[in-house]
Amino acid sequence: MANSGASDEIANIIAAVRLLRQVFVELQELALNNSRLHFAMRDRRYAIGQRLDMLSGIAESLKTAAFPFQMRDLSRRAKALIVQLAAELEPLACEIEHDYDWLEEAQV
Repeated sequence: MANSGASDEIANIIAAVRLLRQVFVELQELALNNSRLHFAMRDRRYAIGQRLDMLSGIAESLKTAAFPFQMRDLSRRAKALIVQLAAELEPLACEIEHDYDWLEEAQV
């Protein structure tokens, strides 16, 4: 990886970590008032939180990786976790969006 390309990739990974964590926190807040989302997240909350913490650690390690092979390995692991977390959070977000769309339609 070229230095500029590597720094762009690290910045993108860090942005993805922030976005995924924000989505997770917002889903947790919405689950407080939505029983379907609460039950859907109940069994996943801990595992998702752990993987988000692991992803944050990998992103921090990427900033200080000294060797290209370390950066490639950490980057590969981060991208795999990003894909997993996004795949797990997206259906939950779509479910809550559907619930709120349905509520808005029912009120009209």
